[in-house]
Amino acid sequence: MESKVDVTRKYPDENLLSKEKSPYLLQHANNPVHWYPWGDEAFAKAKAED
Repeated sequence: MESKVDVTRKYPDENLLSKEKSPYLLQHANNPVHWYPWGDEAFAKAKAED
């Protein structure tokens, strides 16, 4: 599992939905929020910041 520092350095200011294939998720690719798709990286970041 990655630490907060590792996850933050890997994707500093990027909305990761821009890399998804789902039309619904791609609608939000330009939101001013740094969204993470559901998965291990999202959970690692949430756990590190909690």
